[in-house]
Order: sequence, then C-alpha cells, then structure tokens
Amino acid sequence: DIQLLASQQFKAKSRELANLSAVGLVNGDQKSFSFNTESFQGDIGFAVVETTDDEVIRERVKELLPEMVACKQEKNLACLFLA
Repeated sequence: DIQLLASQQFKAKSRELANLSAVGLVNGDQKSFSFNTESFQGDIGFAVVETTDDEVIRERVKELLPEMVACKQEKNLACLFLA
C-alpha cells in the first residue's frame, strides 16, 4: 500500500529530526536575506524544519529558543524565523 509506505517514510524522518541537536535544527536548512530599503536595513534569517509530526519539534521549544537567539547574534541577523 503506497499510503502506508509514505506514512512510514514521514515518521522515519520525524524520528531523525528528534535526534538532531538544537544547533542542527536551527542551522540545518537556514537561509538569510539582506534588505536595504529606506525603512529597513539588515539581514533576516529563515530556518525550516520539515516534518509531519510537529509535536517532535514543539516538545523542544525550550531548547530551540536559546539556540535561535545565539544564532541570531552570531550571524548578526535582525530577525530569525523558524518554521
């Protein structure tokens, strides 16, 4: 059954994410964009964690937030988003 196979693959990826460090999650798939307009000059970072089981990530919020702050400071970002 193709649906069952797809479901198992998504669950396996979610388990892998649970084993990544906060540094790995925040920096793994992150891009930054530079803006230079009249109203804003600076860099904004966007980090993405792709999962079908968002509970795995939400359970780690207390670990991820300090890493986001550290990453924002290290990279001199005006803002850092994690989705």
